Amino acid sequence: NCHKDLTFDYLVGNFSFQNKVFRFVEGPLVIKMKKGEPFLLDEFNLSPLSIYINLFLIRFQLILDFY
Repeated sequence: NCHKDLTFDYLVGNFSFQNKVFRFVEGPLVIKMKKGEPFLLDEFNLSPLSIYINLFLIRFQLILDFY
């Protein structure tokens, strides 16, 4: 479920420091996109405006890459 404290980093992923090494930990959106599976955001209207903007930019970039 979306909520006002949801961050874009949670959806996409972020860097984590483990065993003296930084590594990128993929979020649920990236995992689903790589598998070609649908990603459902329940109660999307509750998420912050930054989520809307960043997801729109991803969608727009995917359209540009397609053409």
